[in-house]
Amino acid sequence: MRALSTARLRIEPMEAEHAPELYEKFRDPALYTWILRTPPEDLAKFREGLAAVEGRASPDGSEAWLNWVGFDRVSGEIIGTAEVSLIHATSAFHLAYTVFRPFQRRGYAYELCAAVVAEMTESFGARKLIVEMDVRNLASVRLAEKLGAVLRAFNPKVQMLKGEWSDEFRYEKDL
Repeated sequence: MRALSTARLRIEPMEAEHAPELYEKFRDPALYTWILRTPPEDLAKFREGLAAVEGRASPDGSEAWLNWVGFDRVSGEIIGTAEVSLIHATSAFHLAYTVFRPFQRRGYAYELCAAVVAEMTESFGARKLIVEMDVRNLASVRLAEKLGAVLRAFNPKVQMLKGEWSDEFRYEKDL
Protein backbone atom coordinates (compact mmCIF):
# COMPACT_ATOMS: atom_id res chain seq x y z
CA MET A 1 0.00 0.00 0.00
CA ARG A 2 1.12 3.50 -0.63
CA ALA A 3 0.09 6.96 0.49
CA LEU A 4 -2.29 8.85 -1.79
CA SER A 5 -3.07 12.51 -2.22
CA THR A 6 -5.78 14.75 -3.59
CA ALA A 7 -6.24 18.50 -3.76
CA ARG A 8 -7.36 18.68 -0.12
CA LEU A 9 -6.28 15.36 1.37
CA ARG A 10 -3.22 13.41 2.40
CA ILE A 11 -4.26 9.75 2.56
CA GLU A 12 -2.13 7.26 4.49
CA PRO A 13 -2.41 3.50 4.94
CA MET A 14 -4.08 2.89 8.31
CA GLU A 15 -1.68 1.78 11.05
CA ALA A 16 -1.98 1.11 14.77
CA GLU A 17 -0.17 4.40 15.36
CA HIS A 18 -3.35 6.18 14.21
CA ALA A 19 -5.30 4.57 17.06
CA PRO A 20 -5.37 7.40 19.64
CA GLU A 21 -6.77 10.03 17.28
CA LEU A 22 -9.09 7.62 15.45
CA TYR A 23 -10.36 6.25 18.76
CA GLU A 24 -11.51 9.71 19.82
CA LYS A 25 -13.15 10.39 16.44
CA PHE A 26 -14.93 7.01 16.36
CA ARG A 27 -16.44 7.59 19.82
CA ASP A 28 -19.07 9.90 18.26
CA PRO A 29 -22.38 7.98 18.57
CA ALA A 30 -23.84 9.83 15.57
CA LEU A 31 -21.53 7.84 13.29
CA TYR A 32 -23.45 4.64 14.09
CA THR A 33 -26.92 5.58 12.88
CA TRP A 34 -26.83 3.23 9.89
CA ILE A 35 -24.35 0.55 10.97
CA LEU A 36 -24.41 -2.29 13.49
CA ARG A 37 -21.14 -1.42 15.23
CA THR A 38 -21.03 0.72 18.35
CA PRO A 39 -18.49 3.32 19.50
CA PRO A 40 -15.25 1.85 20.83
CA GLU A 41 -14.96 1.77 24.61
CA ASP A 42 -11.34 0.78 25.15
CA LEU A 43 -8.33 2.36 23.44
CA ALA A 44 -6.13 -0.72 23.91
CA LYS A 45 -8.70 -2.99 22.21
CA PHE A 46 -9.22 -0.42 19.46
CA ARG A 47 -5.45 -0.30 18.84
CA GLU A 48 -5.37 -4.13 18.75
CA GLY A 49 -8.07 -4.07 16.08
CA LEU A 50 -6.05 -1.68 13.94
CA ALA A 51 -2.91 -3.76 14.44
CA ALA A 52 -4.81 -6.87 13.32
CA VAL A 53 -5.56 -5.35 9.90
CA GLU A 54 -2.00 -4.11 9.39
CA GLY A 55 -1.30 -7.54 7.90
CA ARG A 56 -3.55 -6.43 5.04
CA ALA A 57 -5.06 -9.89 4.57
CA SER A 58 -7.98 -11.93 5.86
CA PRO A 59 -6.98 -14.91 8.03
CA ASP A 60 -7.64 -17.35 5.17
CA GLY A 61 -5.84 -15.16 2.62
CA SER A 62 -8.86 -14.88 0.31
CA GLU A 63 -9.16 -11.10 0.76
CA ALA A 64 -6.85 -8.13 0.96
CA TRP A 65 -7.85 -5.75 3.75
CA LEU A 66 -6.73 -2.28 2.73
CA ASN A 67 -7.62 0.66 4.95
CA TRP A 68 -6.66 4.32 4.63
CA VAL A 69 -6.89 7.41 6.83
CA GLY A 70 -7.60 10.80 5.22
CA PHE A 71 -6.02 13.98 6.62
CA ASP A 72 -6.97 17.55 5.75
CA ARG A 73 -3.87 19.05 4.09
CA VAL A 74 -4.34 22.44 5.77
CA SER A 75 -5.20 21.52 9.37
CA GLY A 76 -3.62 18.06 9.48
CA GLU A 77 -6.79 16.79 11.15
CA ILE A 78 -8.15 13.34 10.35
CA ILE A 79 -11.28 13.74 8.24
CA GLY A 80 -12.21 10.09 7.89
CA THR A 81 -11.33 6.57 6.79
CA ALA A 82 -11.84 4.32 3.79
CA GLU A 83 -11.90 0.55 4.23
CA VAL A 84 -11.54 -1.95 1.39
CA SER A 85 -11.99 -5.71 1.24
CA LEU A 86 -10.61 -6.94 -2.09
CA ILE A 87 -11.76 -10.45 -2.98
CA HIS A 88 -8.84 -12.04 -4.81
CA ALA A 89 -10.92 -14.66 -6.66
CA THR A 90 -13.12 -12.07 -8.37
CA SER A 91 -11.05 -8.85 -8.25
CA ALA A 92 -14.15 -7.16 -6.79
CA PHE A 93 -13.85 -4.96 -3.73
CA HIS A 94 -16.22 -3.74 -1.07
CA LEU A 95 -15.77 -0.11 -0.08
CA ALA A 96 -16.85 1.34 3.26
CA TYR A 97 -16.07 4.75 4.58
CA THR A 98 -16.52 7.06 7.54
CA VAL A 99 -16.25 10.83 7.43
CA PHE A 100 -16.23 12.53 10.81
CA ARG A 101 -18.93 15.10 11.52
CA PRO A 102 -16.93 18.33 11.16
CA PHE A 103 -16.07 17.25 7.60
CA GLN A 104 -19.41 15.83 6.45
CA ARG A 105 -21.33 17.39 3.56
CA ARG A 106 -18.21 19.13 2.25
CA GLY A 107 -17.18 16.71 -0.51
CA TYR A 108 -14.50 14.95 1.53
CA ALA A 109 -16.18 11.54 1.31
CA TYR A 110 -16.19 11.66 -2.47
CA GLU A 111 -12.61 12.94 -2.64
CA LEU A 112 -11.36 10.21 -0.29
CA CYS A 113 -13.32 7.39 -1.90
CA ALA A 114 -12.55 8.44 -5.49
CA ALA A 115 -8.82 8.38 -4.69
CA VAL A 116 -9.15 4.92 -3.14
CA VAL A 117 -11.18 3.57 -6.08
CA ALA A 118 -8.53 4.87 -8.50
CA GLU A 119 -5.79 3.24 -6.41
CA MET A 120 -7.65 -0.06 -6.36
CA THR A 121 -7.81 -0.19 -10.16
CA GLU A 122 -4.29 1.14 -10.79
CA SER A 123 -2.30 -0.73 -8.15
CA PHE A 124 -4.43 -3.76 -7.27
CA GLY A 125 -6.13 -4.61 -10.57
CA ALA A 126 -9.64 -4.37 -9.13
CA ARG A 127 -12.42 -4.89 -11.65
CA LYS A 128 -15.57 -4.15 -9.67
CA LEU A 129 -16.58 -1.70 -6.95
CA ILE A 130 -19.29 -2.79 -4.48
CA VAL A 131 -20.88 -0.44 -1.95
CA GLU A 132 -23.64 -1.62 0.39
CA MET A 133 -25.65 0.60 2.68
CA ASP A 134 -28.85 0.90 4.66
CA VAL A 135 -31.52 2.23 2.28
CA ARG A 136 -32.18 5.13 4.66
CA ASN A 137 -28.58 6.36 4.41
CA LEU A 138 -29.19 8.87 1.64
CA ALA A 139 -25.70 10.39 1.89
CA SER A 140 -24.16 7.00 1.09
CA VAL A 141 -26.62 6.42 -1.75
CA ARG A 142 -25.62 9.78 -3.28
CA LEU A 143 -21.92 9.02 -2.82
CA ALA A 144 -22.21 5.61 -4.50
CA GLU A 145 -24.01 7.21 -7.44
CA LYS A 146 -21.45 10.04 -7.67
CA LEU A 147 -18.72 7.38 -7.82
CA GLY A 148 -20.55 5.99 -10.86
CA ALA A 149 -22.00 2.91 -9.18
CA VAL A 150 -25.52 1.79 -10.05
CA LEU A 151 -28.13 0.08 -7.93
CA ARG A 152 -27.93 -3.67 -8.52
CA ALA A 153 -29.88 -5.14 -5.60
CA PHE A 154 -32.33 -4.39 -2.84
CA ASN A 155 -31.92 -6.76 0.10
CA PRO A 156 -34.73 -6.62 2.65
CA LYS A 157 -34.31 -7.35 6.34
CA VAL A 158 -30.54 -7.87 6.24
CA GLN A 159 -30.00 -7.31 9.96
CA MET A 160 -31.70 -6.01 13.05
CA LEU A 161 -30.41 -2.48 13.62
CA LYS A 162 -31.38 -0.64 16.78
CA GLY A 163 -34.64 -2.56 17.09
CA GLU A 164 -35.67 -2.27 13.42
CA TRP A 165 -34.97 -4.36 10.37
CA SER A 166 -32.38 -2.81 8.10
CA ASP A 167 -32.95 -3.07 4.35
CA GLU A 168 -29.86 -2.60 2.19
CA PHE A 169 -28.99 -1.40 -1.27
CA ARG A 170 -26.08 -2.91 -3.18
CA TYR A 171 -24.43 -0.58 -5.66
CA GLU A 172 -21.84 -1.81 -8.16
CA LYS A 173 -19.56 -0.41 -10.81
CA ASP A 174 -17.49 -2.36 -13.30
CA LEU A 175 -14.04 -0.80 -13.53
